[in-house]
Amino acid sequence: IESSTSAYQGWLAGETGGRRLRLDTFQGSLDVTFHRLARSDAEYAAAGLYARDVLEQDLRAAGLVTVHKLYIVYYDGSNARACGGSSWPPTLEGNVAAFYLRAQVGTAPPCLSTGFAPAGGPPRYTEFAVLHEVLHPVGIVGTCAPHHTRAGHVGDSPTDLMYAGDEPWRPSALDIGRDDYFQTGRADCPDLATSGILTGTVEYPVTVTKVGSGTVVSEPWRTIDCGARCSARFVRGSVVSLRATAGAFLGWTGGCNG
Repeated sequence: IESSTSAYQGWLAGETGGRRLRLDTFQGSLDVTFHRLARSDAEYAAAGLYARDVLEQDLRAAGLVTVHKLYIVYYDGSNARACGGSSWPPTLEGNVAAFYLRAQVGTAPPCLSTGFAPAGGPPRYTEFAVLHEVLHPVGIVGTCAPHHTRAGHVGDSPTDLMYAGDEPWRPSALDIGRDDYFQTGRADCPDLATSGILTGTVEYPVTVTKVGSGTVVSEPWRTIDCGARCSARFVRGSVVSLRATAGAFLGWTGGCNG
């Protein structure tokens, strides 16, 4: 998993000018956890396109998924409908992006037929498929994108990482034309460049001071969840939305005045 992750991180850096996914580590290595699920493979396979939803439900019940992070799950089981699945807010909320290691869709080659990229090697189908699923939980591709199609994808080229359509997928580029989901220059449509999921050279702290009862959370992820967690750091260019829930909301002060 670590060498596979390194392969798609290197590819992503080449497409973004050096930016990579902000991944959690433990003592310098990826923070990887193994968990044996209680359900059988047949039960998850029977869920079809909704297998990811069941996986997240079970992992959350086991205490392995919280609202503060996005999780990449390598599920060592089968699926006949898709190679992976993910959330896609606001239509489908969730924190798990899953890849099904023993999936095979119709007469297509098994989803893991190319294997994992070796250490130091370029990404293979597996890496592109995982990266594809990872981007959906930040709202990519939004319905506002000019080439949006099929619930969170683009339809302009099968070489685009986020393509879905009738042609065979041949991923080799991140947002062809830079008009759908990366560096689009639009503030009204989800943009990977301003999502906060990528590394950046400058980070800024955001601190919430709550007066009275209720909560203030940041969206689409609850990185800030105040009262319990009232501060977080975001990379330059990130778009942060704060949602207040209270018996009587009076308004914002400070940097969010109004």
